[in-house]
Amino acid sequence: NDLFAEGDQIRSPVERITFGSTFNYDLFDNVRATADVIFANTESIELIDQGGFQTFAFDGFSDGLTIPVTNPFFNTQAQGVLATLGFDLSPGSTDTVSVQRFNNDIIDSANGSESTTWRIAGGLDGDFSLADREFRWFVSMYAGQFTNENFGTLINDRRFLLALDARQLTAADITALGGPVNNLGASEGDIVCNSTFQFETGTAAERTAILEAQGLVGFGIEDSAPVDITQCQPLNIFGEGAPSAAALEYVVGQESTNNDIDQSVFTANFGGELFDLPGGTVAFNVGYDTRRETANFQPAAANEVGLGRGAETPRTGGSYSTDEVYGEILVPIISPDMEIPYLYDAQIEGSYRNIDNSLAGEAEAWTVGFKVSPIEGLQFRG
Repeated sequence: NDLFAEGDQIRSPVERITFGSTFNYDLFDNVRATADVIFANTESIELIDQGGFQTFAFDGFSDGLTIPVTNPFFNTQAQGVLATLGFDLSPGSTDTVSVQRFNNDIIDSANGSESTTWRIAGGLDGDFSLADREFRWFVSMYAGQFTNENFGTLINDRRFLLALDARQLTAADITALGGPVNNLGASEGDIVCNSTFQFETGTAAERTAILEAQGLVGFGIEDSAPVDITQCQPLNIFGEGAPSAAALEYVVGQESTNNDIDQSVFTANFGGELFDLPGGTVAFNVGYDTRRETANFQPAAANEVGLGRGAETPRTGGSYSTDEVYGEILVPIISPDMEIPYLYDAQIEGSYRNIDNSLAGEAEAWTVGFKVSPIEGLQFRG
């Protein structure tokens, strides 16, 4: 049986919803309104993937598992094989075996993703005449957002290791728990997590030692029984489909990451004609831009602390804003209509911009230049 074939799929289902609309309207002869709206939502599901391995080829939590030969989930046939191979199966034995397995019956690693993008933009533009001069203007505003969520399941490695350490209760164990009526509701012969048994029967100091061993001290839960221990369900890994539903519910957790990017922009612009020179009309343009952007990355608690097979994924985010004002001017000095020999056209231009960015600070930029054409079709710039 090809284990990798169990994690294959031909295609991933994808569902898309898109909407777009554009609006144009002449409010007056010289004033126009425009707007557009865009919306898109995409959902995709990966039906199945590799559930992860326990193998000597990897390290960390994906390494092969070291299991005591006294694990109560070894059936009679397995115990006979171990005994034949010379393993000591008596109570208290320290003999162990290495187990390699494909974990698709624990978790299939199926995951999904949903992303949404929307944008709303609108503006006004117009033109008018004043003192025999032509002027143009426009204002516009834009707002948009992109969100993305990736979600799936993971093996909670801390719980996974606790669930593997199983214990079959003896008559002495039941006595240690306080008798047939005990906090675990367990009877002789039941299989429970060893950490749960040790926690229930331990002294205050022993309980603290168990918490320290699991890295649970220092988070405000030293004086209460953490659910990782008290709700532990023993995990049977010997055979495909062997894990119980209760054990799977205990060791399998949810993971997700959320991205959120917001942007807003406002622009205003005004330009036109100032006065005439022999070479033509002096023109100008001024404007203002402002932009705000915010981004956030929010992992689920399990991802943030690295409970699964991946590394810790910290949350992050930030924002910035920028405000800009600018101006441009064009001054014609010579025009073709002046018919000056070897000086067909000449003009001077200048521009200025002030930028105030919340992250980078304030900056100014300016340019002064010229264009000269001694003859038609030949131009020098500087």
